[in-house]
Amino acid sequence: MANVEIRASAPTLRLDPTVSSPVPAIGLCAAADRLEHDAREFQRLSNLIVHVRVDLVVDDGLEQRLAHVLNDAAASRWWLELAVHLTENVTGELSQLRGLLENYRIRGRLLLLDAGRLVTFPATLNAAQRIFADYPHTLDIGVGTNGYFTQLNRNRPEPDLKPAFVAYSVNPQVHAFDNASLVETLPVLGETVQSAQAFVPGAKIAVTPITLKIGFNPDATAPDAPTPPGQLPRRVDPRQMSLFGAGWTLGAIASLALAGADSLTFYETTGWLGVMERATGSPLPDLFPSIPGGVFPMYHVFADVIEFVGSKVLGFTSSHPLQFSGLALASAAGQRLLVANHTEQMQTLTITGISGAWQLKALDEHSADFAMRDPEGYRAAPGNTVTAGSNGLTLDLLPYAVVRLDQKGTA
Repeated sequence: MANVEIRASAPTLRLDPTVSSPVPAIGLCAAADRLEHDAREFQRLSNLIVHVRVDLVVDDGLEQRLAHVLNDAAASRWWLELAVHLTENVTGELSQLRGLLENYRIRGRLLLLDAGRLVTFPATLNAAQRIFADYPHTLDIGVGTNGYFTQLNRNRPEPDLKPAFVAYSVNPQVHAFDNASLVETLPVLGETVQSAQAFVPGAKIAVTPITLKIGFNPDATAPDAPTPPGQLPRRVDPRQMSLFGAGWTLGAIASLALAGADSLTFYETTGWLGVMERATGSPLPDLFPSIPGGVFPMYHVFADVIEFVGSKVLGFTSSHPLQFSGLALASAAGQRLLVANHTEQMQTLTITGISGAWQLKALDEHSADFAMRDPEGYRAAPGNTVTAGSNGLTLDLLPYAVVRLDQKGTA
């Protein structure tokens, strides 16, 4: 990586430490088809996230279905984001759920979702607040939608409601599906957070779930058609395991975090909707050619961010947001910069507002195979030292590369 003088036309990322926001809690959804994790999966997840989302209905088989998740949460100190889909028996179902959660000493958040409604009914929140009023562990209770910000905007919570948080989902493929269109959605994500904050002043914003493709279609008038044999399910996108997917994830975290989101819940833990492949490998390796037992590049984005949870996100502005995203993290120990090239070409980028020595590690076409097959080895490997001059630091980024820069002397 050579340091060169800034050219007037060179794209830049400008660090602005006067702008900041807390790093949000980062979580993943439990895989819908497999709640348990093997020992290697659990080890890789244990220090990757703050929480796990589980979608559930309350019935007599609930404890058995949740047993693996409850045990993992207890062992890892994850908190749970429970999206509970309620029927008309709201009081009975919430009372049953309280007993189960209290048994396991579960802490986290409870997202109330009413069957047949796009947004939580006010009476459901009132019932939950009454039933969990003296719950002995931390449990935020919130409202919102399993749909998009649009549904929340059209059905805003009543002004006198006092939920702990308001939730909605995000995906970049409602209207267009090419890489450039997905990148164009990134600045808009932060705008949704700022708008949602105005709906219920004082409530935290939880963006959940965040996926590459549509998970729940709030406008559907009929169930999804079965997946034809030999084809990927509608929700699966091969970019989940790609460098592009890692870069989009970085851009999404940056946009949502700097706007003030309290919590971000992405993807799933394992499988082709997750951040790592299972030991058995892809069910359709020709269409989704992942590495059995390996991780996806986006795994390393989450691993880089989680080390700064509880710290700050700093302003990091791209002059060419359709080409580059940047995420700047800062703690008492120093700063970490993450940069993504969203294009299929090598790009030259100058980072301004920084100085001194930095440790650089690239996740790109040369290192991705190693990073996916041996994530522990990749993360332990040393990077290269680069030095920012008076004009900043200029980097050449390979196609879809994600680069990490640590202020010298930090992790």
